[in-house]
Amino acid sequence: MFAWDAQQYLKFSDARTRPAAELLARVATQAPANAIDIGCGPGNSTELLAARWRKTQIVGLDSDEAMLVQARKDYPDFRFEQGDIRTWATDGSERYDVVYGNAVLQWVGGHETLFPDLLKRLNPGGTLAIQMPRNFQAPSHVLMRKAAAESPYAARLENVRELNDVPGPSYYYDLLTDKVATLDIWETEYTQVMPAVDGIIDWVKGSGLRPFLARLGPNEQADLLARYRAELTKGYPQQVDGKVLFFFKRIFIVATV
Repeated sequence: MFAWDAQQYLKFSDARTRPAAELLARVATQAPANAIDIGCGPGNSTELLAARWRKTQIVGLDSDEAMLVQARKDYPDFRFEQGDIRTWATDGSERYDVVYGNAVLQWVGGHETLFPDLLKRLNPGGTLAIQMPRNFQAPSHVLMRKAAAESPYAARLENVRELNDVPGPSYYYDLLTDKVATLDIWETEYTQVMPAVDGIIDWVKGSGLRPFLARLGPNEQADLLARYRAELTKGYPQQVDGKVLFFFKRIFIVATV
């Protein structure tokens, strides 16, 4: 399993936190007794929950030690635990008023069983709030895979586990509609302005590019990044001011039981 880099991830903390805030804004629960932030990463999303619900018992859950080290450093008063989301979804007895997951479940497959399992961790009337990138087929990720496949070390990168190809709203509607009391699903495509394609590289180095780089040595990493940069230059043309627009689609799901 590749390691995460909290500092790389937080280079774009404002842009990464914006959808987390927009997801939280659609959660109607006013005063939950408890809430859990699954896949909390470095704690930036957990901070949003704590700021809204100051009297709520909130825990952040993540499987990556580096992310949790950063979270505990930045938010020493918060409670963070290490654990696997799929295991947590099926092996615990404690239930929550809010189960919240921002930009994490795209890394976890088997949604046909995972989402129903997450619903079982809710108290009656509780809310499941999930946001996931849906950009597997975006140029940034298509060109990433292309650069890897055409590199001299393609064989080592052939089976890299990248982000899952997250289905669209109709899939989650059919999966959840008969299991919940209310269901709200929507998509947003963010237009993120980057000074150049290097900004896109910096973004994906904090997420989807990491498992590719983890299999390569320093010189090979530099070579792959150069190949990727050349592809991005063709895929993301400059605007009139020389900047590039990085379009980023996300799906949001808010369900109450």
